[in-house]
Amino acid sequence: MLQQALAVRELRPSPDDAATRYELYDSDTGTPLGTFPSQAAAQDEVARLEASNRAALDPPGGREDPGTG
Repeated sequence: MLQQALAVRELRPSPDDAATRYELYDSDTGTPLGTFPSQAAAQDEVARLEASNRAALDPPGGREDPGTG
Protein backbone atom coordinates (compact mmCIF):
# COMPACT_ATOMS: atom_id res chain seq x y z
CA MET A 1 0.00 0.00 0.00
CA LEU A 2 1.36 3.39 -0.86
CA GLN A 3 1.77 5.62 2.15
CA GLN A 4 0.66 8.66 0.17
CA ALA A 5 -2.58 6.89 -0.65
CA LEU A 6 -3.78 6.85 2.97
CA ALA A 7 -6.00 9.77 3.90
CA VAL A 8 -8.01 10.62 7.00
CA ARG A 9 -11.35 12.17 6.11
CA GLU A 10 -13.81 13.83 8.46
CA LEU A 11 -17.29 12.35 8.24
CA ARG A 12 -19.96 14.93 8.92
CA PRO A 13 -22.55 13.79 11.40
CA SER A 14 -26.01 13.01 10.19
CA PRO A 15 -28.99 14.73 11.82
CA ASP A 16 -29.65 11.66 14.00
CA ASP A 17 -25.96 11.17 14.93
CA ALA A 18 -24.21 14.10 16.57
CA ALA A 19 -20.74 12.51 16.81
CA THR A 20 -18.14 13.42 14.19
CA ARG A 21 -16.18 10.40 13.00
CA TYR A 22 -13.04 10.05 10.93
CA GLU A 23 -12.58 7.62 8.09
CA LEU A 24 -9.28 6.12 6.99
CA TYR A 25 -9.45 5.98 3.21
CA ASP A 26 -7.12 4.33 0.68
CA SER A 27 -7.29 6.62 -2.34
CA ASP A 28 -5.19 4.16 -4.37
CA THR A 29 -7.91 1.50 -4.30
CA GLY A 30 -10.90 3.69 -3.39
CA THR A 31 -11.50 1.61 -0.28
CA PRO A 32 -12.46 2.87 3.18
CA LEU A 33 -10.31 1.08 5.77
CA GLY A 34 -12.36 1.93 8.84
CA THR A 35 -13.97 4.67 10.87
CA PHE A 36 -12.62 6.07 14.11
CA PRO A 37 -14.05 8.22 16.90
CA SER A 38 -11.20 10.75 16.75
CA GLN A 39 -8.63 12.04 14.31
CA ALA A 40 -5.88 10.88 16.67
CA ALA A 41 -7.20 7.31 16.58
CA ALA A 42 -7.27 7.40 12.77
CA GLN A 43 -3.69 8.76 12.68
CA ASP A 44 -2.60 5.97 15.04
CA GLU A 45 -4.00 3.44 12.58
CA VAL A 46 -2.11 5.14 9.72
CA ALA A 47 1.10 4.85 11.76
CA ARG A 48 0.37 1.18 12.52
CA LEU A 49 -0.23 0.38 8.85
CA GLU A 50 2.92 2.23 7.78
CA ALA A 51 4.99 0.36 10.40
CA SER A 52 3.52 -2.93 9.22
CA ASN A 53 4.36 -2.04 5.63
CA ARG A 54 7.96 -1.15 6.56
CA ALA A 55 8.33 -4.40 8.50
CA ALA A 56 7.17 -6.39 5.49
CA LEU A 57 9.63 -4.60 3.22
CA ASP A 58 12.57 -4.84 5.64
CA PRO A 59 12.35 -8.15 7.51
CA PRO A 60 14.74 -8.81 10.42
CA GLY A 61 18.11 -9.93 9.15
CA GLY A 62 17.75 -7.96 5.93
CA ARG A 63 16.44 -8.96 2.58
CA GLU A 64 17.81 -11.75 0.49
CA ASP A 65 19.64 -10.72 -2.64
CA PRO A 66 17.15 -11.39 -5.46
CA GLY A 67 20.06 -11.98 -7.85
CA THR A 68 21.30 -15.08 -6.03
CA GLY A 69 20.07 -18.61 -6.19
